[in-house]
Amino acid sequence: MIFSSALFLFFFCFVFLIHWYGISLLRNRKIAINFSHVFLLICSYAFYMAWDWRFGGLMLFSTLVDYLVGLGISARPVHKRLLLLLSVIINLGVLGYFKYADFFIGSFLDLLDLVGLSLPGNPPRESLLLSLILPLGISFFTFQSMSYTIDVYRGTIPVERSFLRFALFVSFFPQLVAGPIVMARTFLPQLASLPEFSPGKMRIGMRYFALGYFKKVVLADNMAPIVDQIYSNPALYDTAGHWLGAFAFWVQVYGDFSGYSDMAWGTAILLGYHLPENFRLPYLSTSVTEHWQRWHISLIAWIRDYLYIPLGGNRVSFFRHKINIFLTMFLAGLWHGANWTYVIWGAIHGSILVMEATYKHFLNSCRERGLCRARLLPVAPGMILAFLATTFCTVFFGTMFRSQNIEDSWLILTRMLGATSSGTLPLTGDMYRPVFYSVLCIYLGHLAGKWIFERNIQWPHIPALLEAVFYLAFIVITWEIGARDVNAFIYFVF
Repeated sequence: MIFSSALFLFFFCFVFLIHWYGISLLRNRKIAINFSHVFLLICSYAFYMAWDWRFGGLMLFSTLVDYLVGLGISARPVHKRLLLLLSVIINLGVLGYFKYADFFIGSFLDLLDLVGLSLPGNPPRESLLLSLILPLGISFFTFQSMSYTIDVYRGTIPVERSFLRFALFVSFFPQLVAGPIVMARTFLPQLASLPEFSPGKMRIGMRYFALGYFKKVVLADNMAPIVDQIYSNPALYDTAGHWLGAFAFWVQVYGDFSGYSDMAWGTAILLGYHLPENFRLPYLSTSVTEHWQRWHISLIAWIRDYLYIPLGGNRVSFFRHKINIFLTMFLAGLWHGANWTYVIWGAIHGSILVMEATYKHFLNSCRERGLCRARLLPVAPGMILAFLATTFCTVFFGTMFRSQNIEDSWLILTRMLGATSSGTLPLTGDMYRPVFYSVLCIYLGHLAGKWIFERNIQWPHIPALLEAVFYLAFIVITWEIGARDVNAFIYFVF
């Protein structure tokens, strides 16, 4: 069920009504909490298994492993390191088997071809690949589940003895298949109390869902045909065509992913729960470092807490610190998918972050000597450079969904720079106009968001009836200007 589909809207209306109606009928607080958890758990598994019923068993297996490991760490602290290692091996093993097995097999076969060797019997390549179906959202719920065992091991949170609450934490359907990545220490405490129905929060939830729906249906889905047309035949387009494709995919990936996050945030609020922030006006960033503090915030927070800081963070030597920065972004790229384009994408971002950190270190040294100000770049040039850097990286991010090879990525990059011969297929105004208006819409939205959220401007009081009429009109307008085809979210493949 795609969040932007009519089927999901009917499904969520059913969940919303039964959830709150059941809570209102039950006078006993403990029974009401249990009812809420059982009902949401059943709905979450039904939502997930609607894609493929076999995936439910895999998620249940991951849940059981980490639940039992948590109990084991609490009961036998002397063995907690061994139990944590068991959890990490099983979770990463399952993730690696389904997501990376064919990548490593294919890379090994490519290496043999490169050095002129072959396997005994020279079996066909297709027979050696596993061709596994990637379970939906496996990277997200695996990282969530592991965050629990790591925090229990560290003593950050107490062990969760209720399997019901723990299973709901892992499978909560608003954020299950594309994030944000929810850490146990932020979500499990919410399950200890009964969610409260608040008209104010309901209105906030509807606002966020409506905003995400607009980003997905109007921005992302309208860009999809243009992106598909250009990226499926990159050799046919010239420099202008590939810049248009880069801008179109820039719009698509932002509208798609931040739209999902907004809808997930809104649906969670409508059910009485709060999810972590995942996007914070990323295209107002004045550096790539700041961009990653505003984009996919939950992933960066997970990597920071469970990889970067354990490696020493910035409390180590100058060179070790830069290695830690590069390694974390390199692994973030690999987390996104099993393809060399992801690896290159992570390496490019890691290298840029290292250069920015080095430059900042140099400026701080100059400031201490009274030679200059400690500012990375002025605002306008910094925003432009950050935008261009992230746009270039989206070329790798875009081609990996379609061509699955580095050659097309390199062709697109060289043509964007005008370094190779141009294509012959002309572009039409029907392709330019929607991209221009979408880019303009995103930046106007960012400026409005900065005015409302970052400057703490209060929302004006809107009568409930007027807001309800607005949402009705919004649905009609969005339906008229939105894409007619319901496209799956890009991050569903992660």
